[in-house]
Amino acid sequence: MKGQSIAEKDAAMNATWQNIYIAIVLVSAAISGTLAVITLRFHRRNLLTRFFAPMMLAVAEWLITSYFVCLSKGDHNTLLWIYARYTGLALMVPCFAAFVFQLTGQTRWLTRKNLRLLFVIPVFTILVSWSNDLHGLMITDIHYSMDQSLLYVDSVTYGAYFWIHTAYCYAFMLVGIALLARKALHSFSLYRRQATIILLGVIPIVVVSVIDAFLLFPEFKHALSPIGFAISGIAFFDTIYHHRLMNVAPIARDLLIECLSDGVLVLDQNNTLVDINPAAEKILHLKAERIIGCAGEEVLSPWKEFFPLLQGRADVRTEINLNVEGQEKIFDLRINHAVDQNAGIIGHLIIIHEITHRKHMEAQLKQKNALLQEQLDEIHALHSRLQEQAARDPLTGLYNRRNLGETLKTDKELADQEHYPLSILMIDIDRFKSINDHYGHQCGDQALVWLSEQFGKTIRANDYIYRIGGEEFLILLRNANPQTACQRAESIRNVVETSDFCYYGQPIDLSVSIGVATYPYHGEEIDSVIRAADKALYAAKANGRNRVQVCGGTLKE
Repeated sequence: MKGQSIAEKDAAMNATWQNIYIAIVLVSAAISGTLAVITLRFHRRNLLTRFFAPMMLAVAEWLITSYFVCLSKGDHNTLLWIYARYTGLALMVPCFAAFVFQLTGQTRWLTRKNLRLLFVIPVFTILVSWSNDLHGLMITDIHYSMDQSLLYVDSVTYGAYFWIHTAYCYAFMLVGIALLARKALHSFSLYRRQATIILLGVIPIVVVSVIDAFLLFPEFKHALSPIGFAISGIAFFDTIYHHRLMNVAPIARDLLIECLSDGVLVLDQNNTLVDINPAAEKILHLKAERIIGCAGEEVLSPWKEFFPLLQGRADVRTEINLNVEGQEKIFDLRINHAVDQNAGIIGHLIIIHEITHRKHMEAQLKQKNALLQEQLDEIHALHSRLQEQAARDPLTGLYNRRNLGETLKTDKELADQEHYPLSILMIDIDRFKSINDHYGHQCGDQALVWLSEQFGKTIRANDYIYRIGGEEFLILLRNANPQTACQRAESIRNVVETSDFCYYGQPIDLSVSIGVATYPYHGEEIDSVIRAADKALYAAKANGRNRVQVCGGTLKE
């Protein structure tokens, strides 16, 4: 009775374990399938999804078929589920490898051609497993023990192809583990945690699969792989939701640098070249396989301008001229130093961007701008000359009536600010018409020029003379009261009267009549002062000519 009681207890414990085992298989399958569906549903745009979701679906298929293997009792049904289980196992490994390549930035291996090659052996494995009854390449013999509620495998004899496929699986699993380990050691904190959790989830799978494949514990007849996959599913679940694997998937540093159009060179603290991207190879006409690991001074000897800029801890940005295969080229050069708090400078990042075309275009543009500026200056000078010519009388060179209005307005404002008077002299040549009629217009023109010269000799530098009509002139006297203006007017009249004007050796008598008016004594506006001076001029001519007439009276007859 005592022995029977112990046997019954052992059977009860075994049944409990078997139920737990089945539950682990089903839970692992549910986790795997759920992760696959969620990533496809909510993270479709993430590149990792295209490999992660199929991998988890393959895991779910492997676990579900393992569940049916446990429940099957007949040899034929059991074999079918075992063969079906190899479908998930075969597809899981290449999906895992591709997922790790994408996660760790080894995307150069994920070309369409390489992906096809990656799935050649898995597809062949599926075909071999389903046709195993014909050739026995996968499994040659299985011994069952049907005395319990679950399948017990007493012994399995594997065929030659099983070991080929096993070697293939372990090779890719080890490569994946190595890449994940490197990612966990050499990455940003978030990416490092992601890689570490995935690594912790993958290692149990490898361990239990080795135990199952090689029957390292023959007394433990249940397959341990479901337990490993349960741990894996939990790890993947934690990575996705706690460490945001599908939200913040790492972008490969190597991929970014490889795609940069700027040239990138990396030197260590000894100026040894440790990395160069394709753009730098193209720009400098170098080959990475020939120069990586060589001394920078040796490899970059034609461009020694680099090395003085490496001194010091400050980052550098400058323009540099380099001779590349006999052609002088201009580059925008940036040097960033990798600094360790304890070891100091541990490397240099050199980024070069060719700007030869841009600099040539800038030089051409600068030259064109200089030419345009020169032409613009000429236009401005011509415009000024034209304005000056438009403002001056072409015969005498004196300012004309067009320039008079603006000048008088400005001078009035200045006089109001400085509180000084402005005087206007209106001058008319006496009997000028008779000179033109008797001697001709050429003589009259010369007389106008001669009189302009006489006027210029008698006024100050800050006074202005205008020719406002045929024989009429206006002189603006700044800071001159009526008495001062009359004195200067008389000086002008006297100079004209006493000076000799000759036309082809023949003296001609000339005289002028002058009207004088002063602002603000004879008007509150300049126009009214001019009219007052004009009236005084007519009074001078009416009173006998050759005289000065001030507004309101005569200074001298």
